[in-house]
Amino acid sequence: HIRQSLKLDRVIIMGHSGHGFMALEYAKKYPDHVSHVVLIGMGPDNSLENHKLANQYLDDSVCPIRKRILEENLCLLENEISTQPERRFILFCLRLGARSWYDVNFDATPLWEDVKVNMAIIDYLWGTVFRDIDITKGLDTFDKPVLLALGKFDFLVAPFYSWNSIRSKFSDLTSRTLKSPNFNN
Repeated sequence: HIRQSLKLDRVIIMGHSGHGFMALEYAKKYPDHVSHVVLIGMGPDNSLENHKLANQYLDDSVCPIRKRILEENLCLLENEISTQPERRFILFCLRLGARSWYDVNFDATPLWEDVKVNMAIIDYLWGTVFRDIDITKGLDTFDKPVLLALGKFDFLVAPFYSWNSIRSKFSDLTSRTLKSPNFNN
């Protein structure tokens, strides 16, 4: 609807994290209206297997300080959710900051200011749809260029190498793993 109301014939569609799944599915459904797809900071799905890979990558890759900060933050989560259950997704995202941000001390609270979350939709998308999604469906006829941008220091989603088994299913995939916050490499 946005593309149509802006009278845009073709767009580059971009999605980050779970929104990347939506961007890719939109591009598959409306290929005549998409020129390129950009997927940022996402795993190929949110399956239990990829959660395990993310946990292993975290365990194998980060220093004890980051692990300690994460553990301390997660200890606060249960109490926070019990007092603000309608904000549980936001609280969860904030307490996972040590997994999400290159700067382990970055406070993302201002990014969530005034954000309203529909928990029923979040629970369904992240708990069912994104867990069970098979993004390879329809790739056999999908020919749009796709840029996949992943972070070497992103410990929240499945690691960059979790894409290895499906890369060849894309007809035109460029993948970049960002290695530092200055984005020069």
